[in-house]
Amino acid sequence: MTHVVISKFSKDHFYHYFNPGKHLNDAELGDLHKAILGINDQAKSPLEHKLLDQAPEMVELRERYSSMIVCIIKVDGVDSGFLLSPILQLGTRWIVHAGLVMINHNKGSNLLALAGTGTAKLAYERLGAYYSTNISSTPSIIENFTMMTADCWPGPQANLIRPPQHYREIANALVNRYVKKYFPNPESILFDEKRFVLRSESRNMGFNTDFRQVSKSSSFLYLNFCFCWLDYHKEEDLLQVGIIDSKVIKKMMLWRFLYALKLSKNSLVERFKNIAASIAPAAYGKNQGSMK
Repeated sequence: MTHVVISKFSKDHFYHYFNPGKHLNDAELGDLHKAILGINDQAKSPLEHKLLDQAPEMVELRERYSSMIVCIIKVDGVDSGFLLSPILQLGTRWIVHAGLVMINHNKGSNLLALAGTGTAKLAYERLGAYYSTNISSTPSIIENFTMMTADCWPGPQANLIRPPQHYREIANALVNRYVKKYFPNPESILFDEKRFVLRSESRNMGFNTDFRQVSKSSSFLYLNFCFCWLDYHKEEDLLQVGIIDSKVIKKMMLWRFLYALKLSKNSLVERFKNIAASIAPAAYGKNQGSMK
């Protein structure tokens, strides 16, 4: 069974590592960590997070990556993003956190969705159905997570009186075993079990907490929910819990298939434009504005 899965969409490559702390040798694991740090260092606004410590001992590095799915995103062969998804076990239940993401080079592809669905598929193949979690204040990410999980809570279309069974256990496990372990200043973290809202020093970590500037959802339903449920001035994040099962994976794979067709179509159109320009550059230049 391979522990590295590589997928390709146009010029974008996604390298998914399952529990690399258990399966890579010291040099390979060190190189993987250096790649993650390099992506963060080159970002416009680098993140402050204990998963991104500069030089931990190899023993600590192995422990950190021993229960995690790591995705390295390469654009045109250059390390351009990562998605770090810790795996927690709570009794017989598995929890895979949607994770820490950084994308510093994007030519317009939906890199986050491609990385996330690849991570979800790999986790399902190795673990079976599992609980998925998400921490975010960004309406577009909250919408995407809701749409790509089953029984997601909280959300604008959920019964907001109380969470489903076991969800409080899942949320508290994530807070105690991930958030308080890896977020800076764990003593400052507050978790509201009634609203599933997390308050931490998001600005100091490099995250944007201005509602006017975060990536908006295309749905007013999600914009209104986030604006009403979260206090952005107090740096609040929504902690969501959902389920990844076979139906959700099929939905994700259908989306990936349709997205691949779209990329292929765009590539053919671009190739046709280049051929046309080389054959008749003058004529092409006069008419290219009419192509839609």
